[in-house]
Amino acid sequence: MTRARVHRWSAQPRASRLADQELLWFPSSRNPHFSEGVLGRLAERGWTPRLRIVDGHHHALYCRHLQSSPNLVALRPQDTVGAEAGMAWRPLPPDAPHERFVLAAPADSPWAALLGTQPDRP
Repeated sequence: MTRARVHRWSAQPRASRLADQELLWFPSSRNPHFSEGVLGRLAERGWTPRLRIVDGHHHALYCRHLQSSPNLVALRPQDTVGAEAGMAWRPLPPDAPHERFVLAAPADSPWAALLGTQPDRP
């Protein structure tokens, strides 16, 4: 979870009180199954956030929203948050939802070699 450094949770070791927080989100039409899955898992754990939909692809735009809104948080991997962005990353509780991604490619494609699954060729 990411928030601006001045956010009231920035000094807390774990973000656990989300009830009054908005969630910085993307238009669900971009990836409806992912969006539905993540929001459903959050609801199962008692948080149905009010969404702030941002239709942009630039990291700077997301940072600007987070830095200018005291009750706005974002779900981001830890390694995507740098100190230069003025953000603080805090883990969600241990029972937070986790997503797994799989990358697949046809066995005879150049991508298969990169994945380490290309069969030996004569």
